[in-house]
Amino acid sequence: MELAARQLREGTQPAAQVAKSVGYSSEYAFNRAFTKHRGTPPGRYRRDHHGSAGGHSAADGRHIFVSAHPHRDKPPAKPCVSEDKSS
Repeated sequence: MELAARQLREGTQPAAQVAKSVGYSSEYAFNRAFTKHRGTPPGRYRRDHHGSAGGHSAADGRHIFVSAHPHRDKPPAKPCVSEDKSS
Protein backbone atom coordinates (compact mmCIF):
# COMPACT_ATOMS: atom_id res chain seq x y z
CA MET A 1 0.00 0.00 0.00
CA GLU A 2 2.94 2.34 0.54
CA LEU A 3 3.91 1.94 -3.12
CA ALA A 4 0.32 2.56 -4.22
CA ALA A 5 0.12 5.68 -2.02
CA ARG A 6 3.37 6.99 -3.51
CA GLN A 7 2.14 6.36 -7.05
CA LEU A 8 -1.09 8.21 -6.29
CA ARG A 9 0.83 11.15 -4.79
CA GLU A 10 3.52 11.40 -7.43
CA GLY A 11 2.08 9.85 -10.57
CA THR A 12 -0.63 10.59 -13.08
CA GLN A 13 -1.75 7.08 -13.97
CA PRO A 14 -5.39 6.14 -13.26
CA ALA A 15 -6.21 4.33 -10.02
CA ALA A 16 -6.98 1.16 -12.03
CA GLN A 17 -3.42 1.18 -13.37
CA VAL A 18 -2.01 1.79 -9.88
CA ALA A 19 -4.10 -1.16 -8.65
CA LYS A 20 -2.64 -3.46 -11.32
CA SER A 21 0.91 -2.24 -10.67
CA VAL A 22 0.67 -3.30 -7.02
CA GLY A 23 -0.88 -6.68 -7.78
CA TYR A 24 -4.67 -6.17 -7.77
CA SER A 25 -6.65 -7.52 -10.70
CA SER A 26 -9.77 -5.74 -9.46
CA GLU A 27 -9.95 -1.98 -9.02
CA TYR A 28 -12.86 -2.54 -6.62
CA ALA A 29 -10.75 -4.80 -4.38
CA PHE A 30 -7.89 -2.28 -4.50
CA ASN A 31 -10.23 0.57 -3.53
CA ARG A 32 -11.56 -1.38 -0.55
CA ALA A 33 -8.09 -2.44 0.63
CA PHE A 34 -6.60 1.04 0.16
CA THR A 35 -9.51 2.65 2.03
CA LYS A 36 -9.16 0.16 4.88
CA HIS A 37 -5.39 0.76 5.09
CA ARG A 38 -5.33 4.55 4.63
CA GLY A 39 -8.78 5.52 5.89
CA THR A 40 -9.60 7.31 2.64
CA PRO A 41 -10.38 6.12 -0.91
CA PRO A 42 -7.58 6.32 -3.51
CA GLY A 43 -9.21 9.17 -5.46
CA ARG A 44 -9.60 11.37 -2.39
CA TYR A 45 -6.09 10.46 -1.23
CA ARG A 46 -4.73 11.61 -4.59
CA ARG A 47 -6.68 14.90 -4.48
CA ASP A 48 -5.46 15.60 -0.95
CA HIS A 49 -1.83 14.58 -1.48
CA HIS A 50 -0.98 14.81 -5.20
CA GLY A 51 2.15 16.73 -6.05
CA SER A 52 3.85 16.63 -2.67
CA ALA A 53 3.84 14.83 0.62
CA GLY A 54 3.14 18.03 2.56
CA GLY A 55 0.54 19.79 0.44
CA HIS A 56 0.94 22.85 -1.75
CA SER A 57 2.63 25.84 -0.18
CA ALA A 58 3.90 29.17 -1.43
CA ALA A 59 7.48 30.23 -0.77
CA ASP A 60 6.32 32.43 2.12
CA GLY A 61 4.54 29.52 3.82
CA ARG A 62 0.98 30.38 2.78
CA HIS A 63 -1.21 27.44 1.82
CA ILE A 64 -2.24 27.45 -1.84
CA PHE A 65 -5.75 26.32 -2.73
CA VAL A 66 -5.70 24.28 -5.92
CA SER A 67 -9.12 23.67 -7.42
CA ALA A 68 -9.97 21.22 -10.14
CA HIS A 69 -13.08 23.33 -10.64
CA PRO A 70 -11.99 26.91 -11.39
CA HIS A 71 -15.35 28.44 -10.48
CA ARG A 72 -15.62 26.79 -7.08
CA ASP A 73 -12.78 28.80 -5.60
CA LYS A 74 -14.62 32.09 -6.13
CA PRO A 75 -16.67 33.54 -3.28
CA PRO A 76 -20.43 33.33 -3.72
CA ALA A 77 -22.08 36.23 -5.50
CA LYS A 78 -23.67 38.89 -3.33
CA PRO A 79 -27.45 38.60 -3.21
CA CYS A 80 -29.42 41.26 -4.98
CA VAL A 81 -31.38 43.43 -2.59
CA SER A 82 -33.95 45.76 -4.03
CA GLU A 83 -35.56 48.54 -2.11
CA ASP A 84 -39.26 49.17 -2.35
CA LYS A 85 -39.46 52.85 -3.44
CA SER A 86 -43.24 52.90 -3.87
CA SER A 87 -43.94 54.27 -0.37
